[in-house]
Amino acid sequence: MTAGTAASRPTGVAAVLAVAVIQVLAIVVTAVLWFFHTVFAGGACGASCDGAAADAAGMLFIAAAVFDAAMR
Repeated sequence: MTAGTAASRPTGVAAVLAVAVIQVLAIVVTAVLWFFHTVFAGGACGASCDGAAADAAGMLFIAAAVFDAAMR
């Protein structure tokens, strides 16, 4: 190092951004899993509930939402 120059130090911005990206990804994955668990009854169907019908209703809901999004 010569006189008058400062040593460059890493600022840690890349590490902070990497952690932020991982946190956002974890939140998105958790939200998607929660959504599909909720829409497809996720085993929360009671004894008198038709699980296949609940799953079919969930698939119909997803198809309608995708169709609606595609038509906008």
